[in-house]
Amino acid sequence: MIFISKVYNCIKLLENLKYYGRLSGKELAGLLGVSDRYVKDLVKEIDSGDGIYIDHQRGKRGYELVSGSFLCEFGLDSKELMALEAGKVFLKEENGFYLENEYALAVEKIKQKKDVNFQKPKLGYLSQSKNPNSIEEKENIITIQNAIKNTKKIEIKYFSVNKNKTSKRIVHPYFVYSYAGFWYLAAFCENNNEFRDFKIIRVKGVQVLEENYSVREFNYNKFIKGCFGIVKDEPINVKLKIKMPKSIYVKESVFIDNQEIEELESGDIIYSATMKGKPEIMSWIRSMGSDVEVLEPIELRDEIIKEVENLEKIYLGHK
Repeated sequence: MIFISKVYNCIKLLENLKYYGRLSGKELAGLLGVSDRYVKDLVKEIDSGDGIYIDHQRGKRGYELVSGSFLCEFGLDSKELMALEAGKVFLKEENGFYLENEYALAVEKIKQKKDVNFQKPKLGYLSQSKNPNSIEEKENIITIQNAIKNTKKIEIKYFSVNKNKTSKRIVHPYFVYSYAGFWYLAAFCENNNEFRDFKIIRVKGVQVLEENYSVREFNYNKFIKGCFGIVKDEPINVKLKIKMPKSIYVKESVFIDNQEIEELESGDIIYSATMKGKPEIMSWIRSMGSDVEVLEPIELRDEIIKEVENLEKIYLGHK
């Protein structure tokens, strides 16, 4: 897995240089979650290969991918191209890569043709995930990803849980990703005139339209900034007291970038953060049971108290 990890980081380094242009070693280290020294090692590995060149001359800031030196599209069918795009991002054996056969065929084509170029998708990519839940969901993901590659609008039939009905939406697809075992589409919705997330398992049909959409400036990291999960509502200043042993698990994790942890002598912690996604925040708090106490905001504390009272009615009502 060490070799797979290095390949993965090399690919991520190239993707970031392709997308952002010249970056400093520190910026690349931050994007990849590695050390500055490891970035230098990756650049050295890439430069020792054939056909990919990174400019890192003295007197110039950081690193830049030399134009024309990155792999480009060369006669792959849509599923093979989809497989390569997905594999670049989450090529790890334990992921259960659902386009494994198409990926193998594409790799063989690359082996048979040395002097090739590969067109990096203009928008979006598949992130680490479990397999789609059905053949229909898999086909929808493939259709959406091809629409992203060609910047085509799509019409989706989408089931809304809140409205309890299915409606048609015209959307501009930007990004397919996974979260908590489900696949999602980040897209600009013409109906609502804003970027939204769509759970792909609730998409009951996808039609690629002839019309292209004009690409808007879209950075998914900014889109989800401050979100505890995928829900993007008003930010909440959350303050929790978390008891042992749950406090240890929370200290070991970064749930959101701005979190602050105050360690108490008892081993308990005070956890503070500003985050969006109230339904998911509530679910996280509930998962810790009696090992957590909501200190702030008072509104959130009151909602937890109401839930406890309702649970008491349900369970004590049977006695």
